[in-house]
Amino acid sequence: MLGGGQKTWKNLENQKDTTVRARMDKITVEQLDKCCYEMKLTRSDVIQTVIQKVFDELIKKAGSGSVEKLTPFPTSTTRRSKLAQIFYHE
Repeated sequence: MLGGGQKTWKNLENQKDTTVRARMDKITVEQLDKCCYEMKLTRSDVIQTVIQKVFDELIKKAGSGSVEKLTPFPTSTTRRSKLAQIFYHE
């Protein structure tokens, strides 16, 4: 029997020991919460799912599944248009 605070094999398999904060407007938070409610997932789960989807699309676009071919993600105002290209194939 596991006592309080003991880690199970599942927790050790994929530890999430890094915290990331993000600034969002009210509408984005409401959209995130709606996704969480509908999918019965936590905010972290939804955000991690979206990050994985974006990363998978980047790998697919890079060809041959190579992470090394990826260019650094833009930090300028073009980032929203880059995300639109990924999700909406613009």
